[in-house]
Amino acid sequence: DLRCVGFLLSKAIGYAIVVGSAVVKLPQLHKIYSAKTVTGISLLSLLLALIGITISMSFNIAMQYPFSTWGESMTLSVQYAIIIIFYFYYTRNFTYLLTFLLLHAASIIYLTMGYLSQDKLTMLAVVTIPTAQISKAIQVFVNFHHGHTGVLSKLTIGLECLGSIGRIYTTLLETDSLILLANFLIDAVCNTTLFLQIIIY
Repeated sequence: DLRCVGFLLSKAIGYAIVVGSAVVKLPQLHKIYSAKTVTGISLLSLLLALIGITISMSFNIAMQYPFSTWGESMTLSVQYAIIIIFYFYYTRNFTYLLTFLLLHAASIIYLTMGYLSQDKLTMLAVVTIPTAQISKAIQVFVNFHHGHTGVLSKLTIGLECLGSIGRIYTTLLETDSLILLANFLIDAVCNTTLFLQIIIY
């Protein structure tokens, strides 16, 4: 049955994305650590991406969607947080570093422990569509403005392109959420633009 094959393929892609997401930012982290700099990386872009991913994760938990359709949000939120920690460390903003850690921990507790209703989380999830994509648009603009992509990792951005395309497929098959579908469609366009910038610059 083709429907069954499609569902199994969706599950396989979903779990492959979740597993891959656990290491997708490692090339970026390694590049920053090796260079001991965050040149070319936009802090605002990172913060907006982390906010979007954290809210998306909380929304999926509340809606009880299959883990295979959103699990990468959990691992990516950890990796984005580490990149932001690196950013503050290498720019010697230790007060901001401590403030970030406290605020991020508090927001995760608040969003995932049932303090917000499903309606409010849905509203937040809708807001994250432009927020997450604006974060990438900011990075695109920073790259264009500087005429280079700094320490952005080609491997990381390339894997994110593939992941967002895979997520379009799993979202279509396993959820009925237009919010998630719109998010992944726009994400695929933004990731592709970033990847092309890395190649061009």
